[in-house]
Order: sequence, then structure tokens, then C-alpha cells
Amino acid sequence: MKAYEIHTFKDGKWHIDSLFDDRSLALHEATRMDQSGRFLRLRVIEENYDEGAHKTTQKTIYRGAKYMQEQTDRIEQAKKQSKQPRGGEEDYVPLRVRGARSVKKKSGSMIGVVVVFALLGVVALALLIGLREVERLL
Repeated sequence: MKAYEIHTFKDGKWHIDSLFDDRSLALHEATRMDQSGRFLRLRVIEENYDEGAHKTTQKTIYRGAKYMQEQTDRIEQAKKQSKQPRGGEEDYVPLRVRGARSVKKKSGSMIGVVVVFALLGVVALALLIGLREVERLL
């Protein structure tokens, strides 16, 4: 069984505005509402209920024009900023684009610090054992 919900974004939250059982009617109404300009954001969710498995799946099948324009603007801005070096060429670091994987830098200096402290610990332990043996001999 499928149902279609029109969601509107008001006061920082998504609200269900209307429910439909016909896809084309829901999309038509969403388009009409989007063109009215009354809503900051608008989307249509297709909800599919599997009676055998007793599970519901949802997917967004329509997003309003304002949302799509915002996404296009963000992508264009990120592309422009990633092409412009900030300072010297060696300082160039592109901005993260949504969905891009971050690359972790290896911290070689941190590993060196850990190794130095581990060696100091071993030397200190050896000195303590050595002092204890010297005390026993005296």
C-alpha cells in the first residue's frame, strides 16, 4: 500500500500538510503549492507499507524549487572557493563538498612523542630495578 505525504517546513520543523493515495495528484498539488511561494521548503514523501513484512519504507520523490536552488547555489559556491587558493600555493586546501570523504593526515610527530615517552618509561623502570638491586647488595 502506498501513500504520499506533502511536507512543509515551518518554524524549523517539517509538518505533514496533506495526504494522498494518488502519486500524480500529490505531485500536482506539491507543484502548485511550491509555485505559490508560501513555503520555505516543500517535499513529497512516498511511503510504502509492506503488509507481509510489516515494514514501512519512505523516499523523497519531490523537493521544492527553493530547496533545489539552494543546493545548486551551495555546490557552485563550493566549486568557486575550491578553485581559489587562499594565500600561497602550499596553503591551498579545498573546501569539503557534501558527500566527499575526509582524508585523515598522519600524525608522525604524535607517534614520535609516544615512542619517546615509552622509552623514558622503560629507562626509568630499569633504573628503579637497578637501584633496588644495589640496595640489596649493600
